[in-house]
Amino acid sequence: MTTGTAALSGPAPAGGATIVLSSSVAELTVPSAVLIPAGATSADFTAAASAVETPTNAVVTTTYLGTSQSGIVTLLPPELLNFEVTPAMPVGGDAATAHATLDAPAAPAGAIVGITSSDPTLVPSATLTVPGGATEGTAALPTNAVAAPSSVVVSATRNGTAALRS
Repeated sequence: MTTGTAALSGPAPAGGATIVLSSSVAELTVPSAVLIPAGATSADFTAAASAVETPTNAVVTTTYLGTSQSGIVTLLPPELLNFEVTPAMPVGGDAATAHATLDAPAAPAGAIVGITSSDPTLVPSATLTVPGGATEGTAALPTNAVAAPSSVVVSATRNGTAALRS
């Protein structure tokens, strides 16, 4: 939820001023109108944003007595908050589990987290999908057999945000 303000250049007339509101995208819902009380110059309204997978600009338009003004609200996709691999030291050839946490719920289609390692011959690249509406997701992370203990750094990336685990 976010708060917007509809404002007039002077006080609203007797009976108030009804300001018509609209949004250019379905992911940002605004009320159809807001009433600025008589004598007041502004009124706040609440806008509700849905999750998006890519940055999305929403144009919010206010209209009063045939005059319109617009402003832009940028909706941002959830970012990678935390990433871990369990167990921290898997036996080569056994699968580990990758866990990713986002800072906000994923868009309806889900949120993709890319997983890479410093040695793809030991831990191949993978993707993890956080389900739509969720903030956490997991994925099996296969490992390959090794002749001797090996150290590998596994990293997760989402929209330019990276997290590393070694």
